[in-house]
Amino acid sequence: NLGYSPVFRIGEDVETYTVTFDTDGGTAVPSQNVIYRGKVTKPETIPEKELYTLDGWYTDDSYSKLFDFTNTIITKDTTIYAKYKKKDNCDKFAVDSWSTIENNIKNIPDYYAVGCEKEVELDMDDDNTPESYTVRLANTSTPEECSVDGYSQTACGTVIEFVDIVGNHIMNTERTNVGGWRETEMVTYLNSDFYNKLPSDLQSLIIPTYPIVSGSGSGVSGSINITEDDIGKNKIYLLSAREVGFDSSYDNKKDVTTDTRVLDCYVAQKGRTYKIKKDLSGSPKLWWLRTAGSSFSYAFHYVLEDGSCIRDSANIELGVAPAFRIGTTPKNTVTFDTDGGSDVPSQTVIYGKKVTKP
Repeated sequence: NLGYSPVFRIGEDVETYTVTFDTDGGTAVPSQNVIYRGKVTKPETIPEKELYTLDGWYTDDSYSKLFDFTNTIITKDTTIYAKYKKKDNCDKFAVDSWSTIENNIKNIPDYYAVGCEKEVELDMDDDNTPESYTVRLANTSTPEECSVDGYSQTACGTVIEFVDIVGNHIMNTERTNVGGWRETEMVTYLNSDFYNKLPSDLQSLIIPTYPIVSGSGSGVSGSINITEDDIGKNKIYLLSAREVGFDSSYDNKKDVTTDTRVLDCYVAQKGRTYKIKKDLSGSPKLWWLRTAGSSFSYAFHYVLEDGSCIRDSANIELGVAPAFRIGTTPKNTVTFDTDGGSDVPSQTVIYGKKVTKP
């Protein structure tokens, strides 16, 4: 053991470094001057960025590693990077009016997150006492396949679905699925009696959906899809087996490249639990899908209480969980051919409305 005599330096200035916070377009966060081998203080100021919320501070602009404010020693000028995540705005979706929701969806892409929920008052029992039912933003995307000719638009654009059943109904009085979804009594019920129970401000935003791919019973190829000509059938619909994530061997309209696709919300939630729908008392119920059983002449698909899928006769009464799309109703131009006579002005007519006689 020998004695020791330490040596150190002193000076008027301690070496300092600048720590800068890159907010990636968000509001500014003040930089900090930190002494050599000192530590930076985590900012109290949280940067604000429209439609986004701060998700953390990172060491690089690729966001590969979180910055450790507790243990990182500063030995040089340093930049720390803000990472954001999209705001879901579900709190706003719950209270915004339907016209506000439509306007935000139209003008600000992905303003509301898939899965946001909202209450709708419906008098399903016709007792002048409306009950509260929950709807969910089930889809917001419009992928390339949605532009394929004949592709079902039921899982394209802004789709709203009822989280639980709104009541019970048969598909058909007779035990048949001939003609598929388009020819069911359920289609008429949803687009008349049920549609008329919806609040008027919501009715005004529901757009016609076409085509709606309609599966074929017994493998019949002649099933007719719902089209733009089916004015009384193309606003309210039931989801198909594919659209809620099932790959049934008895579904002949499940090809994601030509028929339909899985809704965004069911892509994110792949388990059976998300497919369970309940009545107002909270009890899980069987609920219809619009998919005809392609190897049967009498059956449609439905979802069991555990979230699995099976088929049964069209004339049994099961739960109904409708879906619809909101947006801007298409407009069409009506032109008058006067065969060489003087001109008659054309008219722009909203889909489903009537042209005025010139």
